[in-house]
Amino acid sequence: MRFKNMNKVPGLYHTAPYLSQTQTRLLHVNLDESNSPYCVLSPTIFYPQGGGQLGDRGYLVLPDMLTSQQKIGVLTTKRKDEEIRHYLDINEIGFDLLKKQAGQQVTAILDWDLRYHQMRIHSAVHLIHCILEQVTGHSIPYPVRSPLNDESGENHYQLLDYIDKDILEKATTELNEFCSSGHEIQTVNVPEQGNNFRIWKCGRWSIPCGGTHVKDTKEIGMIFSTLKIKKNMTRIALRLSDNSG
Repeated sequence: MRFKNMNKVPGLYHTAPYLSQTQTRLLHVNLDESNSPYCVLSPTIFYPQGGGQLGDRGYLVLPDMLTSQQKIGVLTTKRKDEEIRHYLDINEIGFDLLKKQAGQQVTAILDWDLRYHQMRIHSAVHLIHCILEQVTGHSIPYPVRSPLNDESGENHYQLLDYIDKDILEKATTELNEFCSSGHEIQTVNVPEQGNNFRIWKCGRWSIPCGGTHVKDTKEIGMIFSTLKIKKNMTRIALRLSDNSG
């Protein structure tokens, strides 16, 4: 994930990142500018897409709904201004009925496999950056971008000519040793830096980041890395042992 604080509105994804299910209130249901249906929940456990991290997926369970779609899929979650939109897998009839349920309580359930993978790979891309600085002896500029997906995570840098496959292999070995020995990971608010400004911390390292992370490096598991040089960019890709292909 790009090391930039992306979240201005607090959510349960920050205060309780391991919470995978909760009761919440359906504030309103609407169509966006492209006529895609979405709803707004308060509070929400769904992390909104931003800074490279995927928006959470999952579903809503609706009690006493007058529709066959008692369980409605959440396809992704995005922020629009100060609103967190949960994009829905719902037909027109279900959408019209759901609009009438505004103000009611629903059960929100995450796709936990996706969330937990994002938490693990997210901290891994932070840590490889820190350990590459340690191995090379260089202060490395933050990545231009750090996209995460369902299977992997990457750091994209302006060309770093002092990093090659041997350096990355050494850094990855040190990273796996560091993770397996167990180190606490914290994400803390820094109010003096602005509204909900957050910092990821592990050991002696800290990076501004508004995403979700695991609590201990042992949760990350074994990490595999690859290096690509393309269009004057250094791209470092990471996969976890359960997504090693």
